[in-house]
Amino acid sequence: MECPTCGTERWKKGTALHVEVVDGRKFKGELAARICAKCGEAIVTIEELDRFAVAVALELAQAGARSGDAIRVMRKAIGLSATALAELLNVSMETVSRWEHGGRDAPLPAVAALGAMVIDYAAGSTATVNRLRALREGPRLAKVVRVNLRATARR
Repeated sequence: MECPTCGTERWKKGTALHVEVVDGRKFKGELAARICAKCGEAIVTIEELDRFAVAVALELAQAGARSGDAIRVMRKAIGLSATALAELLNVSMETVSRWEHGGRDAPLPAVAALGAMVIDYAAGSTATVNRLRALREGPRLAKVVRVNLRATARR
């Protein structure tokens, strides 16, 4: 791969500082990068930028951020379109757009559900998305259901 700045093909491994501003707060992270050995240009992969986006979304979700900007950042980080989020939350796409653009505050249950989806996504789970789909589509249980007591924590 040729450096877009100087044209050399010599690279070394390193990191690059990346900053994203959400609601006036700066989120900073050192991302893995290839550094041009000649001019110092840093190249970061899309996958690394995606990891950063999920880390930012996780911080927002855990902090209970609920601004339109935070909602948009969290939704995009987990790869949901506004239409898909609207379907999961049983609202119109226009409602999601109003939340994200500050025309209307998102209700706490919607923000909590999105935060749970982000937390699940960061942990490699789709549990909240699955539950929301089941609520929307209705239960799909067999007439007889065998339950797993080992998966249930004792109190």
